[in-house]
Amino acid sequence: MGVAFSVAAMNRRLRITVAAAAGAAVLGTVAVALPADAATPNLQFHLIQFDSPSNPDTNANSSVNGEFVRIYNNSTFSARLDRFTIKDAAGYTFTFPAHVIGAKKTVYVHTGKGTNGRKPDGTRDSARLYQQRGWHIWNNTGDTATLRSSSGRVYDTCRWTSRGTGKTTCGSLGNTVVGPEPATPTPTPRITTPTATMPPTTAPPAATTPASDKPTTSEPPLAD
Repeated sequence: MGVAFSVAAMNRRLRITVAAAAGAAVLGTVAVALPADAATPNLQFHLIQFDSPSNPDTNANSSVNGEFVRIYNNSTFSARLDRFTIKDAAGYTFTFPAHVIGAKKTVYVHTGKGTNGRKPDGTRDSARLYQQRGWHIWNNTGDTATLRSSSGRVYDTCRWTSRGTGKTTCGSLGNTVVGPEPATPTPTPRITTPTATMPPTTAPPAATTPASDKPTTSEPPLAD
């Protein structure tokens, strides 16, 4: 009886061990099947309108909302932006609320006040978020935007140093200021003709006639 019980217990333990191993193998297969970049979405600054189209800029909400940041998800899967941040060079920081950005989709973050999920004119658009500020934050003549995850990981930065047309296209492959940059004058090569320098001329010393004690007489004029 004791032998039969021991054999049954051993068989039960063996079945549990085999099942656990099979489960681990299945889990391992699932982990391998996940996309390699699932934990690292490719999020980029796509466009920053740092100079509101309103002219001149005012603290009116329509003018402040003319400033916005557009972020693009260049991944093949959706990404959660909860607690991500956008920060400028002066330290102004926007923290994302709960938001999901789809694959190959964009999200707009306006500087002014508004209702998330709606455009400034009130029409529905789930890709619209607002910083709820009453003033402009992006400097027209130069600034830096940084996108970070909730853990502080930097996903992208965008920097501009001139006004251009008031906006800049950004991306991880390099930021480009939209609009003409001040032209750098091309120096014209100067052709210099060498000037010959003559050695200084020194007049030979005048001949010295030995002094004579005889009176000097002039010759008579020629006869006609």
